[in-house]
Amino acid sequence: MPISDRSRKLLWGKSGNRCALCRHVLVADGNDADDPSIIGDECHIVAREAYGPRGASNLSVEARDEYDNLILLCKIHHKVIDDQTNTYTVEGLKTIKEIHEAWVNTSLSPKQKKIDAYDPFLVYRVRSGREILNIVVGCHASQFDTVSPESEEEIDLLGGFEQNLRDYVDIFDEMGSKDRLRTELENHEVLQEIEAAGLLVYGCQHLEQMFTIVDNEKRIDNWRVGIVLIIRKSNPLARRKMEEIESIFVQGETVQDEYSNFILVKRDKPV
Repeated sequence: MPISDRSRKLLWGKSGNRCALCRHVLVADGNDADDPSIIGDECHIVAREAYGPRGASNLSVEARDEYDNLILLCKIHHKVIDDQTNTYTVEGLKTIKEIHEAWVNTSLSPKQKKIDAYDPFLVYRVRSGREILNIVVGCHASQFDTVSPESEEEIDLLGGFEQNLRDYVDIFDEMGSKDRLRTELENHEVLQEIEAAGLLVYGCQHLEQMFTIVDNEKRIDNWRVGIVLIIRKSNPLARRKMEEIESIFVQGETVQDEYSNFILVKRDKPV
């Protein structure tokens, strides 16, 4: 069964005409002498044939040619994922595809596009005081999602961390250079305390759609929200580390240890 026109249109449209791994544009422009050249491949995550790359699966023959089992890649990375199946697993490729399509949705569309609050997005591991301040300072709003504390010590540690960040945001523009550097150092030390307590901090700045009232009229604006997520090191998400993703999405002070530098955040839509 060949790939249907519907699956093909979904794949190219959601992928933004770019390779999900290197994000290279997959159509070379034509000129007066030649037509445009398509340099992208519609690749199977689970191979069409059982003996192909990642082909040992219960997925039906029909489902193997559907959009959910396809990823758009340049020809180089098509060969790479089919040669290196231990690195590029089914789960890993599906995650790469999901992250890439979320990036296309937020990066390649007009700034005032309608934002779906339930689109997945990446938060990255925060290791320094400067990083955490860069996330929350200058945002329209901030959102803290922390673990439920299991002791009075955790209440003091996490509650104080959040409150101090909110206070710094309110006065940061009025602070002098020395005070800003001192603030970075204080937050760096608190982050070290949090990790020593068995917790990890992740964060990012994320565009979200907000309703505001201007001149008695309801208006939709895109707000920059500082997202701070704190999870326990025992959380399976903290160890769900896929090197192929970490090597692509590099930002902040990434480190080499057993914990993931990135987490894909998904929000459940209300029923």
